[in-house]
Amino acid sequence: MRPRLPSPRSPSPHSRPRMKTMSSEPRSPWSTRSATGRATSARSRRGLAGRRVLVLLESLELGGAERQALLLARYLQEYEDSVVEVWGWGPPGRAADLCHRLGLPWRSYRLRWHAGRWQRLMDIVALARQLARWRPDLLLPYCRVPNIVAGLVWRWTGAAGCIWNQRDTGLDLGASRLEPWAVRSVPAVVANSTHAAQRLAALFRLRQPIHVVPNGVRLDPPAASRSEWRRRLGIDQRGLVAVMVANIHRAKDHATPLRAWHRVVRRLGSQGQEGSAAAEPEGFAAPDRQPPAPSPKALLVLAGRLDEPTGPMGLVRELGLQEHVRFLGAVDDVSGLLSAADLGVFASLAEGCPNGILECMAAGLPVVATVCPGTTEVLGPAGQGMLVPPQDDAALADRLLLLAHNPTLRRTVGEANRRRVQTEYAWEIMGRTMATLLAGLLDHSAAPPPHRTVPAPHAWPSLAQSQAPLEP
Repeated sequence: MRPRLPSPRSPSPHSRPRMKTMSSEPRSPWSTRSATGRATSARSRRGLAGRRVLVLLESLELGGAERQALLLARYLQEYEDSVVEVWGWGPPGRAADLCHRLGLPWRSYRLRWHAGRWQRLMDIVALARQLARWRPDLLLPYCRVPNIVAGLVWRWTGAAGCIWNQRDTGLDLGASRLEPWAVRSVPAVVANSTHAAQRLAALFRLRQPIHVVPNGVRLDPPAASRSEWRRRLGIDQRGLVAVMVANIHRAKDHATPLRAWHRVVRRLGSQGQEGSAAAEPEGFAAPDRQPPAPSPKALLVLAGRLDEPTGPMGLVRELGLQEHVRFLGAVDDVSGLLSAADLGVFASLAEGCPNGILECMAAGLPVVATVCPGTTEVLGPAGQGMLVPPQDDAALADRLLLLAHNPTLRRTVGEANRRRVQTEYAWEIMGRTMATLLAGLLDHSAAPPPHRTVPAPHAWPSLAQSQAPLEP
């Protein structure tokens, strides 16, 4: 017997009851409205107030795409008065915790995507029925599997629209025969960078335009001060702290910054600073170490979920960097950690719109990164001097040392980075642009959304031409 999908039906959003969100948690700083937000809300609520938006995640753990999804969900709830719910594949994790703190309803769904075809089909049908019972106006998936599933079933849920939302590098695009069907069936396609949009257009030969909506960033107020964070890290105020914010897995290149840091430590000197003996950092010191080790002159902090830590940790031991590298795992107080740093570092072989770089830029830090389309696009023309070739640890070390010896240059580059984020990558810009696009799906007569689109492949701009700022 074949599984039966629910019959497609015409959406009737005006007759649906509005769901209220209750939360006993204190309100997040995200809920503070700016003048820009109020003005945007007055224009956009004509289309999205009371509309039911379902955000579909690949995981309830907290990565870059999930953080972007929750930023947008909070924006739609706060500024657009939309009814938003977040569904995630698999067991609850830090993304579910953040939903709870933000007052966003969430639930977990089952999907055996990597099982046999029959089991996968049964789970897709079951999920389609669950979605139909929730009666969404709009489906907003994030990353590959939710994009495919939503693209296949959105018409059967009664939704008025669905977006293919490319918020990762897209390296695994084309791995499923379902992808071309799914991406061509949705009315709108969004990518977070120009090169990701170009990859989509070339791979699937899409007829619909691809809207380039970069990631947005917003840092909460620090939970701990710079001095407190440095005390925890075991480095005094005179030491140099570099930070890389990225989950540790094979898609990132943590090896190059570690090898570069080995060069930096050798150049700066590995001896403790005279007269300094910082307090032992919490969670880092061996319990039998007496007395505490002196504060290092240079410390590299790796903040991010430890998905595949064996390689980087083994390299730290091989290079003898145990006293000069800290693995923090997932960090909630990213703002506090960045306030304790002097510069950011980032290395990857492929990126879309890297949140780790954006967060460092928003904190006013200079960022040294390896070249790939995503990092080049985010840092912009003014940041090209801080880019080095991929996997070139010697060049990376040279740039790090240049900043280490020049505090004035660090401040200049850091302030330029902060201004770039405020004008092009603020979360209000991302939220406003996405809200306009979503409203356009509900009302096809709406004006075109104010953001870049990717035309046919023969008309693609060069990367340098794609650096034009978003319109407000």
